[in-house]
Amino acid sequence: ERQCRAAGYQTCFRQQGDGPMPAEIASYRDCAGIVLCGYNSLAFVGEIRKRNVPVVLIGSLDTESDSEDNLDMVVHNDRERAMISTRHLLDLGHRRIACVTGPVHSKFSAKQKAGFQDALNEYGLAPEPADFYDIPGLEYDDGVKVGYEIFCRRNRPTAIFAGTDRVAIGILATAEKLGLSIPEELSIIGCGGLTMGGVPHKPALTTTVSLPEESARIAAEKLFRQIREPDAPRGTTVVRVNSISFGETTIVCRSGSSGVLRRPEPLPYASTQA
Repeated sequence: ERQCRAAGYQTCFRQQGDGPMPAEIASYRDCAGIVLCGYNSLAFVGEIRKRNVPVVLIGSLDTESDSEDNLDMVVHNDRERAMISTRHLLDLGHRRIACVTGPVHSKFSAKQKAGFQDALNEYGLAPEPADFYDIPGLEYDDGVKVGYEIFCRRNRPTAIFAGTDRVAIGILATAEKLGLSIPEELSIIGCGGLTMGGVPHKPALTTTVSLPEESARIAAEKLFRQIREPDAPRGTTVVRVNSISFGETTIVCRSGSSGVLRRPEPLPYASTQA
């Protein structure tokens, strides 16, 4: 909003539900440009582009296909982040690890699953289908629901990689409700560096912190370039996060011994790469 104001544009924010109505898409032709955030519909993007309206995406597509040609996008390094996160749990000795992510069939989910598998492969392990939990969304309630599914397994995991912090906190809420000791009986790592309602969660959540302001800055620059130069090349910029913000994850317990807590450590500023 600050960048648009400085460039002389007014801004309008809209929260979409399951998808825009045809009449709403038609109204976008009056916009100088559009930035879409979240799990973006490739079909929706196509309808906007038919009207010759500049559009930039922040976040992944809602499909696993590689249909990103000639699109301006800003994404995080989702596959690498998932690998780094899962590797952290493996380094702590965990071998029964669950991967919880969604939305089902989204690009974001596919990349996180691939990163999870990359980390296991490094350790000479192969994931099983039962290690993956597909959820319809990436919100707190999704985490609560999938938590019951995970913890009712006979051989439940000792650690979980969750696609977002909201999902991770939802899973923790279920674990606590079922009487599981956190982090002694369960280690979990999220993604995003968020707090619920501005209040840090207890126990402290281990996560990788996103850079939303940097993503927005890059998206605005891409949009302004499209407005100035409609024929300029377009592409994907990756905002790279390669560090973990440590909360209370613990080594896997053996022979009744208690785990050793990983205490919070400073998070180095993440870099960006085109």
